[in-house]
Amino acid sequence: MSAEERMIWLSKVVNGDIKHTSYDGNGNSYENEAYISDKMKAIDIMNKMDGEYINKLELSNNQEKP
Repeated sequence: MSAEERMIWLSKVVNGDIKHTSYDGNGNSYENEAYISDKMKAIDIMNKMDGEYINKLELSNNQEKP
């Protein structure tokens, strides 16, 4: 998958478009959205892919050279 395809898929997880199958006590299946923890993880991964957690420091040196 390309980075763009991964971002699209992760966005679908967060928006509830990606479903997973669960089963009740009688064995009947039904579809659910991703758990909130899975959605939070998808957001975390997207932030890392976008570089949101990188701190950019700008340093200036106003001292005179000896």
